[in-house]
Amino acid sequence: MTRAQIGAIATVILLVCSGFSYAQGTSSWPQIFLTKRFTSFSQPVFVTHPGDQSGRLFVVEQGGTIRLIKNGNLLSTPFLNITDKVLSGGERGLLSVAFPPSYSSKKHFYV
Repeated sequence: MTRAQIGAIATVILLVCSGFSYAQGTSSWPQIFLTKRFTSFSQPVFVTHPGDQSGRLFVVEQGGTIRLIKNGNLLSTPFLNITDKVLSGGERGLLSVAFPPSYSSKKHFYV
């Protein structure tokens, strides 16, 4: 398992666990089950949303693409493809995307 895969799994676990609280005096933690939904990502390193209430998720791939999950489906066309401008491998590559407040009206983002 690669470092990127471990990071992606850790992110999912943190997101799942953040929805639960551990109350004092209880004897056990809630059970957590992971289900693999998508298998076609290549070196996913970051998952985020634009904060526009659209329900979309943006998955950053280290090689230079950002894939879009909309309505629970992975779209075939990337949101962004800058593979020809990115050197990737090890600690290099496209590592994140950030959306400014009011992204839906500003229509710009940072990579």
